[in-house]
Amino acid sequence: NGENVVAIQVHNYGTGSSDLTLIPFLSLGMNTVPPNPNGTNPLLDLPNRYLHTNFKLSSGGETLIVTHPQGNLIDQISYPSLSAEISFGRQPDGGNSWYFFPGATPGETNSTQGYLGETVNPEVSLNGGFYSSPIDVSLSAGSVNDTVYYTLDGSEPNISSPKYSSSIQIRSTTVLRVKAFSQGFLPSKTITNTYLINFNTQLPVVSISTNPENFFDEEIGIYTLGDSAQSSFPYFGANFWKDWEEPVHIELFETGGLNGFSMDAGVQIFGGWTRGHPQKSLAIFARGRYGYSAIDYKLFEDLQFTEFQAFVLRNSGNDWTSTMFRDGLMTSLLGDVDVDRPSFKPAIVFINGTYWGIHNIREKVNEHFLAQHHNVNPDVVDILELNGEVIQGDNEDYLSLYSFIENNNLAVTANYEHVKSKIDVNNFIKYFVSQIYFANTDWPGGNIKYWRSDRNGKWRWILFDTDFGFGLFDANAYKHNTLAFATATNGPDWPNPPWSTLFLRKLLENSSFRNDFINCFADFSNSIFKAAVVNEKITAHKLRIEAEITRHAQRWNQFDYNGWLNNVQLLRYFANQRITQMQLYFVQRFGLTGLAPVNLSINDTSMGLILLNSLAINLPTWNGGYFLGVPIKCIARPISGYKFLRWEGSVSSSEDSLTLSFSAALNLKAIFAIDSNYALPKIVINEINYNSSSTFNPEDWVELYNNDSTNVDLSGWIFKDSDDAHIFKLSQGKNLKPGEFIVLCTDTLLFKALFPEINNFIGNVGFGLSGSGELIRLYDSQMNMIDSLVYDDASPWPIAPDGNGPTLSLKNPDFDNAFGENWTASLGNGTPGKVNDVLTIIKEVNKIPSEYYLGQNYPNPFNATTIINYSVPFSSNVNIQVYDIIGQQVVLLVDEFKLAGNYSINFNAESLPSGVYFCSMQAGDFSANKKLIVLK
Repeated sequence: NGENVVAIQVHNYGTGSSDLTLIPFLSLGMNTVPPNPNGTNPLLDLPNRYLHTNFKLSSGGETLIVTHPQGNLIDQISYPSLSAEISFGRQPDGGNSWYFFPGATPGETNSTQGYLGETVNPEVSLNGGFYSSPIDVSLSAGSVNDTVYYTLDGSEPNISSPKYSSSIQIRSTTVLRVKAFSQGFLPSKTITNTYLINFNTQLPVVSISTNPENFFDEEIGIYTLGDSAQSSFPYFGANFWKDWEEPVHIELFETGGLNGFSMDAGVQIFGGWTRGHPQKSLAIFARGRYGYSAIDYKLFEDLQFTEFQAFVLRNSGNDWTSTMFRDGLMTSLLGDVDVDRPSFKPAIVFINGTYWGIHNIREKVNEHFLAQHHNVNPDVVDILELNGEVIQGDNEDYLSLYSFIENNNLAVTANYEHVKSKIDVNNFIKYFVSQIYFANTDWPGGNIKYWRSDRNGKWRWILFDTDFGFGLFDANAYKHNTLAFATATNGPDWPNPPWSTLFLRKLLENSSFRNDFINCFADFSNSIFKAAVVNEKITAHKLRIEAEITRHAQRWNQFDYNGWLNNVQLLRYFANQRITQMQLYFVQRFGLTGLAPVNLSINDTSMGLILLNSLAINLPTWNGGYFLGVPIKCIARPISGYKFLRWEGSVSSSEDSLTLSFSAALNLKAIFAIDSNYALPKIVINEINYNSSSTFNPEDWVELYNNDSTNVDLSGWIFKDSDDAHIFKLSQGKNLKPGEFIVLCTDTLLFKALFPEINNFIGNVGFGLSGSGELIRLYDSQMNMIDSLVYDDASPWPIAPDGNGPTLSLKNPDFDNAFGENWTASLGNGTPGKVNDVLTIIKEVNKIPSEYYLGQNYPNPFNATTIINYSVPFSSNVNIQVYDIIGQQVVLLVDEFKLAGNYSINFNAESLPSGVYFCSMQAGDFSANKKLIVLK
């Protein structure tokens, strides 16, 4: 009769959307069960509800135990490693025999065929990769009872595929897929190798293999038109507009032939309008059902991350007919600017052994992208697009903010401060200034995403899909007044409707925001958007793919080489004209009188630098143009060990920070001098997790502690292990107050998952720590060594932290952390970011070591000087010498009677040539040797 009916309608918000998912929830405002409930109508056919655990099972195998509430054992099983989509169960139900099942039957009898195990993987004689001539590949079964089948078309082998009998001749680029079968056993895993025969390229290669029908079948293929496609571009209704995902195997070969990774994954067609191009963008996903929950690989040289949940192989979007790198160029211009954008790496793609041309490897902008870049929980981020439409989370806060901005005067300081509490204003300004400079006219009513990390986070904007920028369709786009375009009050539904310009229009009512916005444009105009800088980036992107363009163009026929060169030249044309034109628009829009030069100089750049608004200037002389009547801020920032004295020039002052309005050219010189009272800051390596237990593994991390009485700016500081090539540089703005901690993590996602309450951490460091001990070092931004030590997994260092769960914890930050006696094992899994749980409050004065000890020198290898620590448990004669590799003494370091205690030698090897040496210690019945490496 129509009563108590809930109807839900779901639809895509526009023709450019392809993802469509509906998961409805019905919540009733009840906290007790009503009397005599009728239950649900059986016609609803609701799925069964199952008990839900608070843990996951390891695919690598582990032990499961069922107990009575009183703890009595009911049943247990230790199950082996299981491949994706394979279950392990008893057959018959409740019996003693266990089998592997290719199809799980939860809640039902184990009636499907069970298998004794998985067939051993066959062996392939040659690895996939680059080969300069044809090859012959041999296969071998793991058992005489196994039969090996293979394919050469990308499809999964089965018992109808060719059976292996003799070596396989590979004469051209081919994907070889191999699988073994054995009676009573599940098939082996599929081994996939792509052989690139006589194929030369300067780019990485991504090879995708899959059953051909998954891509190219007219009914189910994700790359095809299908039978529902419209007749005109972009062919809405085609298969490639459907939200389908297919299984693939993906291999990556780096430049120079190095094998990157090889794994099973999922693939979807990616993007919007440009799905209609013959060459399409692909999104690659790691998922548990394919056997991998993450891509464990460092995809991008400019990122420290070594794990990704997904990435995109992009066809360059709307730029597909132009340069193949336009969006990558624009996002790369931002360098270290605080605006989120996906990294860029051009590559060659093969699909089932067929050349598929240039695709750009990009990070996929989603919750995992944000989690990596901002150390946030991916499950609690709000991600919105367009006019507040939800991608993830909810939009309640944003809609409230929109209403506030729309209905309040932001010239009022209190109103502006409220908006600042909701928006990361610096991020907003940099994002909008960049889009305006790019002349991106497929924005702000399209290609706009913004997010916040939790219910108290500030909204931030993400830069992506800027392909319309830099004059994609108009050689004179440098003249486009994108400032007026981005503040228009009555623009069309696309590309700049009123909702999309509201925030910037209203924020510009505030004079403080207005000045920051104008100065941001001036800063960028004098740095990252300078014509010379942009042209250098264009050249770098051009050279990266130039050698591949002819082959790519022949594959897709969207341009020829000369046409491509002309398109690249149009980028330069835009870059050379844009700033002058935009300066005119800024003068007109804000009623300014023009620009004047700002000329800065420093008496000695080794002593300090000048911060000009957002720019850090460390050149003897520098000049740029700034708008008259708009105050600028200059700060003199001395480098550690030096001090600021005064400004000279247009302004004479000893104040290190100046806010200046000027009506003519401004000349300033910063004068620095040596600070005779300076001491290196006391930042201490306070806790080390170098070998986690198998049951609690956040990966390696190191905790730093500020044991000083003043704030310490860690910007530009460097953390290293014993390998000088392993460098982790702390980003700008990292300050540590007295008594504060910061944790350096190898894997921030794993760390956050196991220490969810800890927020004072950064990463990813990009390298791990040795499980058997090694040198770790901390340098300030001027490469002064702040702290270093050589930890060990043997006495006198605690041994419990070596794979058993505890961490190495310094007993007291005042203790010398170079000596193992001053460290102990934590009580649990460590206390990252907090006071150590084994803190010794009363300092142990002149602690007597319990045994003789010769420590490994640090640094090692070393140039000129190194430190050697040793311990003497009771007074005795001590002899320490350095020998060369043939056993001849070259230096006598110690030969005297020593009282019990800990000692340190600063060994200067300036006179010794490069080579391997040995340090030998003799004391009583004790003897020990350590290898030293002099490297000059």
